[in-house]
Amino acid sequence: EMGSERPLVAPTGVRVGVASTRDAPQIIAASQSMAETDAGHALSPRDARGLANTVLKKIAEQRVWCAVDAEGRVVFKASLARSARSCARLEGVWVHPEERGRGVATQGLSSVCTALLGHHRLISLYADVLNEPATRLYRRVGFRPTLRYETRFGGRAA
Repeated sequence: EMGSERPLVAPTGVRVGVASTRDAPQIIAASQSMAETDAGHALSPRDARGLANTVLKKIAEQRVWCAVDAEGRVVFKASLARSARSCARLEGVWVHPEERGRGVATQGLSSVCTALLGHHRLISLYADVLNEPATRLYRRVGFRPTLRYETRFGGRAA
């Protein structure tokens, strides 16, 4: 787990807002891709439906942020997993594969953190230490490691 009390990078360029139902199909596809990468296999139809329903519920509850480019592509997304008065936990930070390495994630995540820090003292998220681009991003935005954990799928480490 990583936590941040303030973003260190000012948001510029990428305009991030609360996702709408118009964004839902692309956000669902990105979420499914992330889940399949983590699991190491395709989701079952039942799991895919469950994930889609969860994403739709979070969008309805205004717990998903995204950035959409001029062509209407969602190029960044992040979701609020849980929140309490003192802490918000993010999940599902994703950047469109064609936009990776261009600063979209840094700008997008900084924008989300800035919005959340208006209501919460601390922001946390889980990070796969083997995903070096992600952990570099989180550090760049101001997160720091606070706890180490391991995710397992079917007895194997993810």
